Parts: sequence; structure tokens; C-alpha cells
Amino acid sequence: MKKHFEKDYNRLVKEKLSVDNRKDAMEQSIGGNFHHFGILQRELLLQQGLRDDNSNFSLSTGKY
Repeated sequence: MKKHFEKDYNRLVKEKLSVDNRKDAMEQSIGGNFHHFGILQRELLLQQGLRDDNSNFSLSTGKY
């Protein structure tokens, strides 16, 4: 059984996809600013000691 927030999110994504391209629709569905948050996350990792020879693993549990 799907939770209400899962149904709401799926409906939101469907609405966004009907009027926009996939990249923009997905970005808007989770609040946007992928690029800016990516830069912020990278800078935070560098401040915490990430080096060029390190690896970073990102696990997403999203459906899309």
C-alpha cells in the first residue's frame, strides 16, 4: 500500500512531466537547484578532506 506522500509525489512528477522536459521536471519535483546544491555539497566534502584521488558513493532510493 502506497503512503499518501508517495502518491502525492508521483502525481506531482506526472504533472511536471506533462509540461516540461524530464530533467527540469525531476529537478522541480524535489525543490530544484540541483546545480547549486551540487556545488555546495562538493565544497563541503572538500572542506571535510575529500581529495582528488578519493571516491564518493551516492545512493539514491528514489523511483526515478
